[in-house]
Amino acid sequence: MRSFQLDQNSNHKQLANQCNAEGRCFVRRLPTELVDEDDGVILPALLAKEATLLTMDFRIVEDNPGCIPPQNPGIVVVLARPNTADLMKRMLARFKSECPEWPDFNWSQIYAEIDEREIYVSKLVDGNTEAGTAIPFGVPGFAGLLADAIAALKPSPPADKLPTSEKPDDNLSN
Repeated sequence: MRSFQLDQNSNHKQLANQCNAEGRCFVRRLPTELVDEDDGVILPALLAKEATLLTMDFRIVEDNPGCIPPQNPGIVVVLARPNTADLMKRMLARFKSECPEWPDFNWSQIYAEIDEREIYVSKLVDGNTEAGTAIPFGVPGFAGLLADAIAALKPSPPADKLPTSEKPDDNLSN
């Protein structure tokens, strides 16, 4: 089961309990020893784990690019305005209804922003979240489009790591 980690801006007990009760993922609350710490302390501690970070901090990556390791579990930012747990829950519910497959996605090294109209996804490398793709809610095939966008952001494995059936056939060029 995929795990998600709440940070200081999203550390709501009711949100974690509701998500965990759905049984599609496991949501962890912020460890007590990290409460009231700066992002420079929190991010390295949380991103060293396998749980994708779930936050309402709009500027978390922009303000802390040096705290994002190259290998990371990903960050999902919910752009809730005003920044309230109730709005965050409604926005996540909308996303989940549009994309029931969301807990099966590999969010590692992915930056995602969910707002009331769309989801934006990009690579999360060196704090750079540009050159991503926005997918509006309500478009036919939303879940497939999102899955394809995330897959396109993942590095391709070297040819020697591909299963035999996927390796290029050198004999085809003759």
